[in-house]
Formats: sequence, structure tokens, C-alpha cells
Amino acid sequence: MARIIGIDPGSYAVKIAIYEGTLGRQQLLGAHSAPVPQPDDGIPDMAARIATLESLLSERRPLEGTDFGVCLPADWASIRVVRLPFGDRSKVESALEFEVENQVPFDMDDMILAHRILSVSPGDSRVLTALAARERIAPLLGRLAEVGADPKVLALDGDLLGVYAREGVEAVIDLGHTRTLISLCVDGKVQACRAITGGGRELTQALMVTLGIDLPEAETRKHRAVLSDEGVRVVTAEWDIEQPTLPIDAMPVPSPDDSTIVAGALQPLLAEIRATLIAFEDDHEVEITAVRICGGTARLGGLDEVMAEDLGVPVTPVSLSDERRFGDGRLALALAMGARVGGPVGRVLDFRLEEFTFKGDLHTLRRLAVVAAAAVILMVVGGTGWFGIRWMQLNSELTEVGGEIAMAVQETFPEVPADKLDSPTMALAIMQEKTTATADQAEALGALVSDTPPMTGILKEFSDGMPPHKDARIDVRELSISPTSIITKAETEGFNEAALIESSLQQNPRFKRARKGDEKKVKSGVRFTITVPLGEEEEE
Repeated sequence: MARIIGIDPGSYAVKIAIYEGTLGRQQLLGAHSAPVPQPDDGIPDMAARIATLESLLSERRPLEGTDFGVCLPADWASIRVVRLPFGDRSKVESALEFEVENQVPFDMDDMILAHRILSVSPGDSRVLTALAARERIAPLLGRLAEVGADPKVLALDGDLLGVYAREGVEAVIDLGHTRTLISLCVDGKVQACRAITGGGRELTQALMVTLGIDLPEAETRKHRAVLSDEGVRVVTAEWDIEQPTLPIDAMPVPSPDDSTIVAGALQPLLAEIRATLIAFEDDHEVEITAVRICGGTARLGGLDEVMAEDLGVPVTPVSLSDERRFGDGRLALALAMGARVGGPVGRVLDFRLEEFTFKGDLHTLRRLAVVAAAAVILMVVGGTGWFGIRWMQLNSELTEVGGEIAMAVQETFPEVPADKLDSPTMALAIMQEKTTATADQAEALGALVSDTPPMTGILKEFSDGMPPHKDARIDVRELSISPTSIITKAETEGFNEAALIESSLQQNPRFKRARKGDEKKVKSGVRFTITVPLGEEEEE
């Protein structure tokens, strides 16, 4: 069974989620975290986080062949949605870099461009893009390789939050220690993402400055603060998933002052979140109907109720698999990262591109090639000893087969004289001559009759009219072909893919009247029907 580890190199704690599985099916084995040493002034850099990761992995000793996935912080990237006046995916791919270059103040030679096509329609395409500097990606990958965690996937963390969204238009917000991620999702797919500076660290600092207390006490009091009398819950500290900062009975009872201070420090962040969501709605012409929250700061008592009142939409924590066993929403990014490594990687903004392409698979193939070469050499050496004996056996068998060939030719072509079949070579030559003549006759007859049945030809055209599988997956449930129509009941991943399938079929003049209908959202995607009338369209 393959082992997969998803890694979230957070600024407060490094989190890992360990999966095991194969063929796209993973089972969550465990999740762990380790606190990152906090400097007296400032935020821990990536070197400190990877050092913490090294310690965390050394305790678990990952198996050889483990695949790693690492979250790239969204604040390392420039993220934007680009619109292009094309309805052809190939044109979108070729023109995208030039369009992005016109919109950013960067030299594209210094950047890595990751992208994902959001939608394609006649004359209009929308693409989610992210640019990250090569000078930051290169040392990050180098250091990860040194600690034994060379990632197969280096995905933008904000693009992973879509796994926690449901049907409709929702925002998924990860409230971390030093930054807050906001992702706009439509039917579970991220359409836009933004990283806001600020998170739980500002709340801790407000308590330290106002009350004159040190960092550990401020963290403890923050974790026990409650913003609302309703929904009060006892929570453990965010320092370590397995162990709270202080024993529960040693934690101070939250005071009104603590809650007031935390609530006041929270207001700038809430205002920034609200402004971002409004901008998302305006830019994408949608209305957000729900917000889901995760991250360490999301565990603040009463935060969901305060946010719901401030934003005017329901706010709930994300739903995590095996949440009771492996902690809470602080693990959201690590869990999503691990799930993505074992799934369809091409559907996330992955920065392992160009010179940073993952080489692990190539190394595995090289090792297999070396093993195969060694096996061939052993076979050659071992076979030399019995080659002579085997040659004699084969010579005897060849004489037998020659007689059988002569008999078979005489039975098939009785008009051939027996004296012309005295050798296998002559018998085979006669067989070849007769076979060629028969083939020529069959070819002459075939020119008069079509070799493709009508229904088979229609089915092939219908299949060729479908978009490539990488652009739109389609699972056919029922297919009915008659002289007057083709009716297909199928499933795909979303409404955009269903529209793409319809438009792709319409490119064939024979299927220009193809229409989809009966669209219905199901657990595995979207179920729909495509009806294609055949024959000439009647004129009024």
C-alpha cells in the first residue's frame, strides 16, 4: 500500500496528515503537529518551519517510496482570475502567459505560472492563475529534499480549501496564526483566493500589551476567551494537537476583560474578510450563501456566531473526516493536501512545473530498469548451458511440424499435387500464394460494400465528438441509438463540464442539434441527459 503525507508548514505549528491507500482510495492513518519556535519579534521564516518538519518526520520515520504533498502559502503568490476571448482550450493555453504578463509587474522569466481553467464557453474563458518567484521555490524544494520530504505536489494552499465546500456558492476561510485564507467556491471548486495578513497572533499581542502578560499566558487566556454567551465551549490550546498548553484545571477562567480585548482586536480582521467577500461577489456576479471556517483561530469560543452576525450568512466549522480521532479544523490544509496527492493532482494549482517538475517517478523507473537489466543478464548466462540440448529438441519438433504443415495445406487445397508438398518451405509458399489470392478477392468485394455498419459509424462519431477526458470526465450510464436520435444518460463533475460536453458535440455538423437536459446534482457530480436528433432538420 502506498504511503502519502500531506504537510502544512504553518507559522505557529507544522501539521502533517498520514494516509495509506492505492488507486485513488486513501485511508487516514493519523495526524500530528509540532510547534514552531516563535521569535521575540516577527514571524518564523520557512527555514524554521522546515526544521520543525524534519524533527516531526524523524519521529515517524516515513517509509521509502512515501509521496509527499506540501502546501505553498498563498501569500507567496500573486493570484488573479484572467479572462480570454476564446472558447478553445488550446488557444487559452497558448495565450495565457502573454495575457498574464500584460497584467503583472513581473518578469515572467523569473516566475512560475500555475493555472487552472475555470470555465470555457464560446468567445469567453476564465482561468485561475497564480505566479510565484523561482528564487523562492528553488530553495524551498531543495531544503524539503534535504529533510527527506521532496514533494510530489507543491500546491497553493488556498486552492485546497474547495474540498470543504458543498453545493452552491460558499466561502471557505482558514483563520491561521499570522494570515487568513479566503477562498470563493462554486459547487466545491475554488474560483478565487486571497491571503490576508493577520490572524490569531494579533489577538495574542493585544492581550499581552493590554494586560502586560507574557506570550504563554496570553495564548492560554486567548484560547479560553469566549466572544458570546451562547455556544461556549471548552477548547484546548492550539500549540499541539495531542496536548494542551496547560492542564485544563490549571487554565484560568475566562474573564470579561479577556473577551472584550479579543473582540476588539478581531474587528480589523472581520472588516477585511467582509470587504473581500463583497469584492468576490461583485467580481464573479454571485451571492455567497454560507461560510465555512477552519484553522487554529477558528476555535475561538463564539467566533462562528460573531462572524455570522457580522457577515449576514450562516458560518459553520468545516467538516473533517475522522475529526474526533485526529483533532479539529487546524488540520484542514494538511488533510486536504494528503487527499490531493493521492487524487487528481492536475486539478489544483501545482508549482512543480518546468525545471521544478517532480523527478521521483523518473527515479523509480530508472531503478526498475536496472533491476530488469540485471534479470536479463542472469537469464542469458543461465541459458547458455542448456542451449545445445534445447536446439536438438527443437530440430526434431521442426521436422514434425513440417509434416503437419504439408497435411494441412493438402486438406485446405485438394487441387495441389502431393509431390509439391515434399518440404515445409514449398508448402508454406503455396499456402501464402493461395492466401494472397483469397485476400485479393475479399478486397475486391469489400470495395462494393461498406465495412462499417451504420450504427457503429454513428457511435464512433459520437465518441470522437466528446471533449478530451482531461477537460471533462463523462461516465455514461445509458446509451440508446436509433435511426432518429441518440439519447445518453451520463454523469460528469460539474455543470461547466456538462456544458462543455454539449458544446463539443455541437461542433460536429451531424450533432449540431445536441441538447443537454435533466441536469441534477448528485453526490458524484452532475447527472444529465443529452439528446441528439438525427436526420435532416425539418423546415417550416
